[in-house]
Amino acid sequence: MATLSSINCLVSGEGPDKIFVVEISSDKKVAILKDLIKEKAHLKSVGAKDIRLFKVLLAPEEAGRASDPLQIQGAQELSSPLAKMSAVFEDLPEDKVHVVVFAPTGERRVSFPLFLVPILCLYSLITLSSNPQTLGFSPSITA
Repeated sequence: MATLSSINCLVSGEGPDKIFVVEISSDKKVAILKDLIKEKAHLKSVGAKDIRLFKVLLAPEEAGRASDPLQIQGAQELSSPLAKMSAVFEDLPEDKVHVVVFAPTGERRVSFPLFLVPILCLYSLITLSSNPQTLGFSPSITA
């Protein structure tokens, strides 16, 4: 009988405040786990099949070690998309990170405070108004 498991995940390079939990049935496969992680971690510009997952047992305060999952003792890459959760995860201590997520180079999430959006838009407008040739046209009007 399938049971529901809570998998504590961390994207490589992020801090303990970014740990997130994915709920998955023990009869599901690693490929499904990748889909769930992609959605939950907001890794929109990368395909789920391109995400690398590493099974670890890592205390949250050791999150800095997740930047290189292969340096974590006992880390094991979940390379088979067909492996079932029940075969991969036997014991899941609630207070540990279970999976380190490694996205391909250049596919990291970028987050910044939303209050910066209007400032960035204003900066873009000022830049364009002072140098309209940036877009390849001139502001002069001919009759």
